[in-house]
Amino acid sequence: MENGSTFIGIALTIICLLPIILMYIKKKKSGNLLLNKLKQIAQENQGQISHYECKGDFIIGLDEQQKRLFFYKKNNKKEDAQTIHLTDFTKVLAQKSTYSNSKQVGAPTVVEKVALVFYPKKKMEETIVLELFNDETNLQLSGEIQLADHWQQKLKTLMA
Repeated sequence: MENGSTFIGIALTIICLLPIILMYIKKKKSGNLLLNKLKQIAQENQGQISHYECKGDFIIGLDEQQKRLFFYKKNNKKEDAQTIHLTDFTKVLAQKSTYSNSKQVGAPTVVEKVALVFYPKKKMEETIVLELFNDETNLQLSGEIQLADHWQQKLKTLMA
């Protein structure tokens, strides 16, 4: 009787843990693919990644010596790779777009987009927007707001 209960307990534990383990392996593999792509972009631009962060379907990396930011995002709809020379920009801001489904005061707001926006030194050039989250392509937020704030502070000190 004890062997049967032990076997059932082990089987149920494996059944419960298997999806979690498979999700971890998939996330790790996806992160490695993004990191390899970011390193390739940096290498093509004679850069070297000193700091990076990977979140969901994008990765952002920094070459502190050359003051360059590398960004790569891939989802089902498109692939976006950008290299930004920080010396060409005056400031960077973390931008969060929200909306509310209700006109009532105190109604909950929905985050529509989270992005890092780079403002150029030359007024004739366009701002660059690195979209970190979009509610049309991502299911839910998973730290993108905090990541945008963190990188805004890190880049401000580097751009100063």
